[in-house]
Amino acid sequence: MAFSIAIGTVMKLKSKLIFQAIFLALVPALVTTLIITLEANQASFDALENKTKERLVSLRELKKTQIESYFDTINSQIISMSKNPAVIDASSGFISSYNQENIASNATTNKSDLSLYYQSDFTQVFKNKNPNSKINADSKLSQLSDRSVHFQNKYISSNQFPLGSKDQLNSAGNTPYDLTHEKYHSMFRDFLNLFGYYDIFIADADTGNIVYSVYKELDFATSLKQGPYSNSGIADAFRQSVGSFDVNHTALVDFKNYFPSYNFPASFISSPIKNELGETIAVLIYQMPIDGINNTMTNKQKWQDVGLGLSGETYLVGQDKLLRSESRFLIQDKSNYIKALKASSQQPNINKIQSNDSAIGLQFVNTSGVSQALQGIEGVDIFIDYRNIPVLSAYTSINFGQLKWALMAEIDVDEAFADAYKLSDDLFFYSVLCLIVIAILSILIGLYITKILVSPINLLVDRITDISEGEGDLTASLCLAERKDEIGDVGKAFNKFVAHIRNVIIDIDKHAGQLASASEELSCVTKETNEIVTLQKYKTDQTSKSMVNFSSSITEIAMNTEQTASLTDRANQESINGAQVARDSQVAINNLVGSVERASTELKELEVQIYDISSILGVIDSIADQTNLLALNAAIEAARAGESGRGFAVVADEVRMLAGKTQQSTIEIQNKISALKKSSNSSVTAMNNAFQQAIDGISLVKDTTSSLRLVTDLVSDVSTQNAGNATVASKQNANVEEVHNNIIEISRYTENTAGASLQTAQASDELAKLAINMSSIVRQFKY
Repeated sequence: MAFSIAIGTVMKLKSKLIFQAIFLALVPALVTTLIITLEANQASFDALENKTKERLVSLRELKKTQIESYFDTINSQIISMSKNPAVIDASSGFISSYNQENIASNATTNKSDLSLYYQSDFTQVFKNKNPNSKINADSKLSQLSDRSVHFQNKYISSNQFPLGSKDQLNSAGNTPYDLTHEKYHSMFRDFLNLFGYYDIFIADADTGNIVYSVYKELDFATSLKQGPYSNSGIADAFRQSVGSFDVNHTALVDFKNYFPSYNFPASFISSPIKNELGETIAVLIYQMPIDGINNTMTNKQKWQDVGLGLSGETYLVGQDKLLRSESRFLIQDKSNYIKALKASSQQPNINKIQSNDSAIGLQFVNTSGVSQALQGIEGVDIFIDYRNIPVLSAYTSINFGQLKWALMAEIDVDEAFADAYKLSDDLFFYSVLCLIVIAILSILIGLYITKILVSPINLLVDRITDISEGEGDLTASLCLAERKDEIGDVGKAFNKFVAHIRNVIIDIDKHAGQLASASEELSCVTKETNEIVTLQKYKTDQTSKSMVNFSSSITEIAMNTEQTASLTDRANQESINGAQVARDSQVAINNLVGSVERASTELKELEVQIYDISSILGVIDSIADQTNLLALNAAIEAARAGESGRGFAVVADEVRMLAGKTQQSTIEIQNKISALKKSSNSSVTAMNNAFQQAIDGISLVKDTTSSLRLVTDLVSDVSTQNAGNATVASKQNANVEEVHNNIIEISRYTENTAGASLQTAQASDELAKLAINMSSIVRQFKY
């Protein structure tokens, strides 16, 4: 949510449209592709897994059938051979001639020669095959009877053929045994070579002596009941068959280390040989061929021919959890195989495996599949094999007599599911490719849609920008209004809005002009008022000076009156002078009365002008109200226009602020005019009082003049009247002082009136500036 809001506020419409086109195209495609890919991956993985499992199960069953068939073949062969009359005759001949052989003449020499063979030829080969093993061959030799020593020396140590080729000797002399051996040896040897057995033995049922073997190893001529190998696998096979009454009986003994075969694992199968009376005279024993089982399990090292690829193999594991067939990896890559075994702590026989080039009976395999198979459970599972690598394994058990093996058909998981992984990679690649194609198409579609939608919007933005930042041309209109879609509706609405704003601007401009004219008129009136008030102040000052002079004259009269008693001689002249002064005073007072009367008239005119200014300010206030109302309407229209009307909202706010300032200035002017009006009224009242007092002064001067006229006739009475004259003079002086004070008060009011007039002029100038500012703002627009 926050991400979408951030994109909505930061990205331009063009980018948002392209982004949304990509989003709307990619998200469904991505979801669909993801679902299809996952389902296809799972389906293909399941199909390939089932196919691989089926292939492994088929191979497992094939190998099981081959091994069981192999055992059945061996079983049939040994039963058939044990019933063969020639074998029965050969057994009788070997037993009788073996027991009748004369051995007394050279027993010591035979044992010495045989000991040398044990210690040299056999021990050397044994150590080569078991480099880290200790061997005491004489311990085996010491357990041999003289007859055993005799026959081993005769057919082994004295045999001119090298070790491993002792079977090439057909006869070692002319004794009955030699003749019997010469007669039947080639038969057994040919059979062994034909079917690949490691060795074939005939053991006397009574004594357990091995009276015959093809390869003449150290077990030849030893007793399986008491000899050095009486606890070996071959002895077990002998014991399991010697007491059987079943002519078809066989006994199979599992692989385990066998000393005569250089301690290599050896397995034996046996069957009783019976005479015509059904008596067991001997036991026929085959030493199982490892190569035959290995060839079957390794498919003669052609693993890929049976679908095992580069890492698959089939192998056998005995109940002791040791291999019964070779590991593919030992055959193909011995060094890495040994490294893998060394990495495991469960392989104590690594050195022996390395020296013997064989893991049969040496390598420990303890996987969950082997454990399941040895319990008789077959299945298919994934687990870690003996190399510590995950494998897909199909396992089962092989039961033959008392023998129980686990048959494992395995392949590395990486290879088993390589096709699935490849298919998954291919699906991912093509999915990504499809998404890229869809993204490209969505970008192209987004660009096309953007061109259709954004171009008109850009035109609208350019038009609004031109109005807000350019010449402010309100006369031009958008051509988008000709369109018949929503964009055309926007163009029409915009043109209507611009026309409305143009009318508003025209009205504002007209009222601004009127306001400027009114301001100029108010300024002129204020200036005239200021000039009148200045003149009034000047005349008041002159009147004040005259009153001072008048006061001095009255004082002088008082002094003259006081000196009348002593200056009677000069009384007449002084009376004449006093009359003259009285006349002068009358003239001055008449002048003062005229000045006061004119000042009163001018103040009344000022009062009338103040009333006119108030009327004009009412008009200005009404204009300001209308301007404020127009600005409010413009702001409402701008708010309706949204982002495109933001510039008009700013203009409307400026106009509304100017109207507010105009109203505020008008109020201030009205307040100042009210104060001026009050001061003017007070001045008029004071002027009227001064006028009345001046009239009273004229009357007094007239009385003084009359009195002075009588002075001449009443000089004799001057002394008597001096006191009264002094009193009158004193009163006249007080009246003059009062008139003087009133004139000073009139002067102070006049100064206040001048100050108010100056403030009115300043307010008029401010109002004019506001009108000019409003006009300059309006002039930004072309209308």
